[in-house]
Amino acid sequence: MQFTQTAPDVPEAVVPPPLPAQMSSPGGSSPGSGPPPLPWDGEVTGLPRRRSGGDLGWLPLAAAGFCLIAGVFLWRFVFTDSPPPTHVPGAVKLANRSLPPSMHVDVDHSQWPPAFSTEQQSGGNSAPRLSGSLLSKQVVGDMTKTYGSYTEQLHRVRVLGLRFADLRDDLTTAETRFDRNYRRSVDTIDWTLTDWSPKKWPLMRHDVEAAAKQADVNRISISQAEQFLKNLRERAQGHLPPPQLEILLAFDPEYVSHPAQEMEDGFAEEFEGDGSGPAHGMRVRMKYPRSWMASTPTGGRTVRLFRDRRCALNVASLRVDDVPRPAVSSGRDLIELYSLNDIREVSPDAKFIAGGIVTVPNLHDCLWREFRFTRTIGGHPYKMRAIDFAAVRVDQYVSIGFTVAAIGSAPDSELDAIYARHAPLFKAMLMSVQLDQ
Repeated sequence: MQFTQTAPDVPEAVVPPPLPAQMSSPGGSSPGSGPPPLPWDGEVTGLPRRRSGGDLGWLPLAAAGFCLIAGVFLWRFVFTDSPPPTHVPGAVKLANRSLPPSMHVDVDHSQWPPAFSTEQQSGGNSAPRLSGSLLSKQVVGDMTKTYGSYTEQLHRVRVLGLRFADLRDDLTTAETRFDRNYRRSVDTIDWTLTDWSPKKWPLMRHDVEAAAKQADVNRISISQAEQFLKNLRERAQGHLPPPQLEILLAFDPEYVSHPAQEMEDGFAEEFEGDGSGPAHGMRVRMKYPRSWMASTPTGGRTVRLFRDRRCALNVASLRVDDVPRPAVSSGRDLIELYSLNDIREVSPDAKFIAGGIVTVPNLHDCLWREFRFTRTIGGHPYKMRAIDFAAVRVDQYVSIGFTVAAIGSAPDSELDAIYARHAPLFKAMLMSVQLDQ
């Protein structure tokens, strides 16, 4: 059966703001990197103050002080075995100024983001209600076709069971097994499409059910009925044509509540890049849930984009860039990113939440930063919360970014709950990343 419908314009995806090709220094900004960061403590702003102390002012005293400090430094750290003091870059100072002490950036110790720690819970006891306004056109079409396929299946089971009494019990048993695995997903599809359009979906549902009942089942032979029974048993075991299985997985209430559970149950795909295109020789591999969609954007440095079927604005991305300068040899050298200049190019209201360094298998030291921002898409405002991880490999670095979204009228607590629910999934995807050159 073929079903056609229209859906509201929802963007294909919103990619987490990319890491810049040329990072700004802590004290300024590179061309086109957005507004400059706030001044640090002690930084001079406005007109210079008038000097006092004669024509030379305080120059003689300053020179004497410099010589004294330089002498102490040379004696302690050059002519002795004592290590030089640790310098905290201005970008980290700037980030910490806007955060409470409990969330200060620590680049000296490996630490996971709070929502990624194993102590955090991934969801509540019941599945959250999905918003139909965050569906894409493609997914609405796939949901409608999947609902139609299930409706036609029920019709065939009922009619064939009446026509062939010997197959009735087997048909009922196979349908019961299918319902045990997927009926809750079908119900969630129905609820979500009702939220998508309370006026359109009831009419579309009626058309779908009417089309299913028009299937000519009365001319099916006994051998064709037996083949249908065989197919139904396979469907109950998950052997469904794409994207029916992916849609049913996406709207399984268990996976809606705990997105990471889908990959844990073995429903995972793996992207394996060949180093071509924007990867520039970097071979990247990463696993993602089977219910998500993967695509390769054209242009730019994004190697692969992954999108949640439940929300067109929940995305993950893999991006490869050249390191900005030869001195960058690990994720710890990318701390200037805390200035958020690159993020504010995309959204001027971007707000830094937290950041740090974490050691990840296969990636070594990764710089991470959490932030929130808003976007207006198609005339509708959306709230977004994102995190990205940057790892360096030789003369390139890879950025793994994750973003979740909620409608603009939703409270911040709802967006934070969505982020916390997806954090275990994002961590599993991050841990699966492997880099080869």
